[in-house]
Amino acid sequence: MAGRDRTFHEEVSDLRAEVMAIGVLAPALILSWGTAFIILFVSFRRLEWSHIGFALFPLALGLMCIVLKRPPTLRLSRWVCAVGLVAWAIFLLANLRQPSALGWLVLACVVSLFIAGAAAGWASVCAAVAALIWLANTDEVAWLNASQALLVGLAIGCSVWLAHSVSRVLLRTLSWMQQGYAEAREQAQRLSERSAELALALKSLQQTTFALEQANEQLQIAMQYAEDARRSKQRFAANISHELRTPLNLIIGFSEVLLHAPATYKARNIPAGMLSDINIIHRNAKHLLNLVNDILDLSQIDVNRMTIVREPVQLGDFIESALEDFRQLIHERGLTLTLEIAPDLPTVYADQTRIRQVLLNLVANALRFTQRGGITIRAELRRPHGVPADDSSPPTNASSPEVVISVADTGIGIAPHDLKRIFEPFTQLAGPSDRPQGGTGLGLTISKEFVELHGGRMWVTSAVGMGSTFSFSLPLHLPAPEATMVTARRSIRRHAIGTLAVIEPRSILARILEHRIEGMAIVHAASLADLAERRLEAAPEAVIVNQPIAPGEIVDTMMRLVPEWRRTPIFQCFVPGPEDYLQNPQVCGYIVKPVTQEQFNEAVQRILERRAQCDGNGLLNGGRNRVARILLIEDDEDALRLLGRMLRAVPSSLIRPFGFDVLLPIEVRSGEQALEVLRSADAASLAGLILDLSLGAVNGWDVLCAMGEDERTQRLPVCIVSGQQMQNDPLTSSHLTLIKPGGLTARELVQSITALLPIASPGLPPLAERAAEPVTMWPAASSAAPQP
Repeated sequence: MAGRDRTFHEEVSDLRAEVMAIGVLAPALILSWGTAFIILFVSFRRLEWSHIGFALFPLALGLMCIVLKRPPTLRLSRWVCAVGLVAWAIFLLANLRQPSALGWLVLACVVSLFIAGAAAGWASVCAAVAALIWLANTDEVAWLNASQALLVGLAIGCSVWLAHSVSRVLLRTLSWMQQGYAEAREQAQRLSERSAELALALKSLQQTTFALEQANEQLQIAMQYAEDARRSKQRFAANISHELRTPLNLIIGFSEVLLHAPATYKARNIPAGMLSDINIIHRNAKHLLNLVNDILDLSQIDVNRMTIVREPVQLGDFIESALEDFRQLIHERGLTLTLEIAPDLPTVYADQTRIRQVLLNLVANALRFTQRGGITIRAELRRPHGVPADDSSPPTNASSPEVVISVADTGIGIAPHDLKRIFEPFTQLAGPSDRPQGGTGLGLTISKEFVELHGGRMWVTSAVGMGSTFSFSLPLHLPAPEATMVTARRSIRRHAIGTLAVIEPRSILARILEHRIEGMAIVHAASLADLAERRLEAAPEAVIVNQPIAPGEIVDTMMRLVPEWRRTPIFQCFVPGPEDYLQNPQVCGYIVKPVTQEQFNEAVQRILERRAQCDGNGLLNGGRNRVARILLIEDDEDALRLLGRMLRAVPSSLIRPFGFDVLLPIEVRSGEQALEVLRSADAASLAGLILDLSLGAVNGWDVLCAMGEDERTQRLPVCIVSGQQMQNDPLTSSHLTLIKPGGLTARELVQSITALLPIASPGLPPLAERAAEPVTMWPAASSAAPQP
C-alpha cells in the first residue's frame, strides 16, 4: 500500500484483477487446448483455420484480461472477459454438438462469477439457459431437448449459486481478515508511537535520574559540609567557655583581689591612680565576660544544645525576688518601679534561670533608656480568644491560656524603622545622647530565643517620646508525668524497629538517645530490677547501663533477673549529669568561673560550716584547728595561683566563727596529685577541697569517687569550680564497654574497631574493611564471663 490505508473494496478489486490475470488465463489455456483435443480426436473432423481460431479465442481473451487489468478499464475488462468466456463456451457447444461441451459452459459461468461478480455470474447463467433452450429447439443438437435444457440450466444455476455462496463466505472471511489486519496495523502504529514516546520518556528519565544523582551527591557533600560546620560550631560552643572564661577569670579575679584585698600582696599603700586603672580593667573584663556569655548562649541555641529545665514557678514571688537587685538602683536614679501582678496567676513550668535572665534583660534595657518617669512590670493571664482592652499588643493566637509578662518604661521610645530589627543580633540603638548605650546587642536576641524555647513569643510596642513595652508569653503547659518510655520528639514518626533499654537513676542519657536516634523506642528504668518488673513484650535490642558499675556485676544481675535476655548485648558507660555532683554528700557548693571574691568567700564559709559539723560529731581528732588547710585542685597554673590569692584574701571575720584563724592553701595541679594528698596521712587534717572538674586523665568526678571509697576522706566537704553553667556542662563518659553474650567473632571485633576508631581518633577518616581472611582465635574458657 502506497501512502494511505486501502479499503476492502479496493483490496477485492485487486484480488479480482489477479484472478483475471492468473485464474482466467489458466482456464482459458485449458479450454483452448481442450477444444483442440476434442476437435482433433473426438469429432474426427479435419482441422480448419476456423477451428484453430475457436481454440485460440479463450487464450486471446485471457491475454486481453492481463493487458486490461489496470484502472480505469478494469471493470470493462472483467465484463469483457466474462462475456467472452460464456460466448465462447456457447459457441463451442453449438459447433461441437457433444455433451462434454456442457462442462465448459458450467466452468465459464462459474469463472465469470468469480472475475466479474454476482451480476456477471447470474447474467452468464441466464445466457447459458437461453442458449441451451435455443439449441434444444433447433436440429443442430439432436441429443438435447427442452426438458434437458432446463435441467442443464438448473444445474448451471445451482453451480453458480454454490460458487456464489462460497465466494460470499470467502469475501466475508477476507473482510474480517482485512478488518483485523487494519486494526492490528493501527494498534501496531499506536504501539510504535507509544514506544517512541516511552523511549523518549525513558531517555528523559535517565537524564533526570542522572541529574538527580548529581544533585544528591552535591547535596550530600553540602550536608557533610553543613554537618562539619555544625560540629565545629558545637565544639566551639563547648570549648569557648573554658578557653575564654579561664583568662577572664584570671583578669577579673586578680583585679578584684587587688581592689578589695591589697594586703594579700603585702602592699600597704597602692596609689589611687593605680586603683582607678585596676577598676577600669576589672569593669571592662566583666563587660567582656558578659559578651562571651551572650555569644555562648546564642551559639548553644543555634546548635540546639541549650538545655531548658522546667520546674514549677510562682510568678508573683519569682518577679519580686528577681527585681531585688534593681530596686535600689532604680530609686537612686529617681525612677519609680511599679508591679502590677494579677492575683490569680497560675503556676507556670519554666526554667527559672532563663526566665530570670529574660526579665532582667528587659528591666536593664528599660533602665538604660529611661531618664524620668518609671518602669512598670505587669503579669496577667490571657485566655485563648480574649485580650484586655487596654493592651495595645497584637491578639494572641494561642489555643491554650498563657501568662503574659510586660516591662513598660517611659523612656525615649523606639523609631518605627528600628522596631523591625530590634531582635536581630548585635543591634544597638542610640540613647538620649545619640550614642549607643553600651551592651553587646545580643540581650534581646537571646531573650527572644529563651522565650521561644519555652513555647512562648516575644513582641514590642513603642512610640517615640512615649516609651516602650516589651512583652513575652509563657504557655501553661503541665509537666509530662514520668513515663516508662520517653515519648517521640516528633508528633508524626515512623514505627520503631526496636527497643533500647537505658538503665540510669535519672533520665539523662535516655533523653539524649531519644533525641538523636531515629526508629528506636527508648525505655528508661532506674535499675535492672525496675526494668525486669515491667515485663516487656520482647527483649530489647540492647541494654545501656549508665552507672559506674563493674561489667561482670551487670551480667550477673541480668542473668539472675531476666535470664531470657541472655543473648542481649550490653553497653556500659557513665555520663555524670550536673545533679550527680550536687547529690554527692561531699559536695557543698558549685561555683562557675569567673569566680568573684564574694563567691569564693561564700564557698569557703560553706566548706568550714560543713567541716565544723563534722568536727562536732567527733570526726576530727585533736579539737579545733586554728589553721584551716584547704586543698586547691586546678590544672591551670595561673588559675591555681588566683585561687590561692583569693583564699588568703578571705576576711578573718568569716572564718573565726568556725574555730579557725588562718586559711592555708594546699595547691595541686592534677587529679593524680590530689589523690596522693588524699591518700597520705595528712588527709584527715584537711578542712575541705576546692575542686576543678576538668583535670585531664583523672578528672574531678574520679577524685570524688576515690574520696567516697576512703573512710578518712569520704566526708570531706568539696566545693566544685567549673568553667560552665551546670546545665550547660557537656555530658561526657570516660569509657564505653560492650558486653556481648557469647563473645565477639573476629569479624565483629574488626567491625567494632573500624567503626569506633574515627570516633576515638577524630583525625582518622572512615576506615574500610578488607576482604575476610581466615583468622584463628583461641576460644575463651567456657566458664568465663563474656568480655568486651
